[in-house]
Amino acid sequence: MEQEFGDRYAELDQPTRLALLAVALSSGATAEEAARAAGRALGRVPAPTWTDRASASGLLEWVAPRAIRFRTRRCAWDG
Repeated sequence: MEQEFGDRYAELDQPTRLALLAVALSSGATAEEAARAAGRALGRVPAPTWTDRASASGLLEWVAPRAIRFRTRRCAWDG
């Protein structure tokens, strides 16, 4: 599972990886908050589609209309 996570994470672009990291380090972050955190590190805010890429990778899940969470429970690729 660790290798699968690493592979999926590595496939994401840097802005998406940084925003995903911001989500993992917070609880109940909004997509906007995570994008701003990534933007501080990058010097530019990631495109709003970063959530689509992170969600498609299975590493992010929506928990409310605007809140997101780093996926820590069993994922679809676990078998």
